[in-house]
Amino acid sequence: MEEEELATNGQIVTFFHTVDVTVQRPDKIHLTFKGRGQQVEFYRENGSVTMYSPDAKLYTTMPTKSTIDASLTEMRDKNIDMPIGPFLRSNFYDLVAKAVITGYVIGRVKVFDQDVHQLAFTAPDADFQIWVTGGEAPRFVRSEVVNKKLEGKPRTIIQFLDWNLSPTVSADEFTFTKPADAVQISVLPERGGDQ
Repeated sequence: MEEEELATNGQIVTFFHTVDVTVQRPDKIHLTFKGRGQQVEFYRENGSVTMYSPDAKLYTTMPTKSTIDASLTEMRDKNIDMPIGPFLRSNFYDLVAKAVITGYVIGRVKVFDQDVHQLAFTAPDADFQIWVTGGEAPRFVRSEVVNKKLEGKPRTIIQFLDWNLSPTVSADEFTFTKPADAVQISVLPERGGDQ
């Protein structure tokens, strides 16, 4: 994934990271973020979220909604930008269909020697393109989102690699097991807009 952010001097700076995603609907998810020199593990199960930084040996656990979809809605309502969030939802197509103002088929193109369909869309808060395979089992190959709500209209590009739609996953995949030397930290409370 590559994300653009607006620097304090007004320049757009691009950051790269990878995210390994394992999902078991409706309520289990394990994400491994690797980027900016750090790895962060994100576990979501049984109504809680745990974030763990293996290098720093720090973790925090907090309550969350009962399902992945409800948790993502809560994050969206708090203006937490999670570019991969829409792709983790069980109702991705319905959400996009409701938000789209215009949609265009650009045509067939090659992405890393793979023949895909390129589609472009506009919505009130974002312009986005997706590249998808066709055939019996279509899947996302790439997406590009321009966030019109953020200053500088930063772009996020997600390259989808190594799909496995029938994985063998152990229950431990979604459970944070605290290492003996890990230290629990607190998350700062949210601040109001005028504080």
